[in-house]
Amino acid sequence: MSDTGSADSASSPRTIYRERQWVPLYWWFLAAFLVALTSLQLYLNR
Repeated sequence: MSDTGSADSASSPRTIYRERQWVPLYWWFLAAFLVALTSLQLYLNR
C-alpha cells in the first residue's frame, strides 16, 4: 500500500500544456450592450 503515488499518476493524466483565452472585462460589457441593442432593434422592428 505504499505505492499510492504511482497508482494516482496512472489513474489521472498530467496536464502538459494548458491555454487560457483571457478576455478583458469591458469586452463582456460591450458584448452585453450590443446584444441588448440588437434585441431591442429586433423587438421594435427597426
